Amino acid sequence: MASIHERPKTVAICENCTRPVAARLLNDGTLLPIGGKRCACGSSSYRGRARDR
Repeated sequence: MASIHERPKTVAICENCTRPVAARLLNDGTLLPIGGKRCACGSSSYRGRARDR
């Protein structure tokens, strides 16, 4: 199994404030923000960019 650091990097968009954050894309499609699970606005819900889907 690949380590988290070997997962592809992408951009996740906060669903609350639309702020882009760097994230890792996991095998199941989950976005894991780099540096913390919460956005500066306090939200922990993210979506991927349309071209990453």
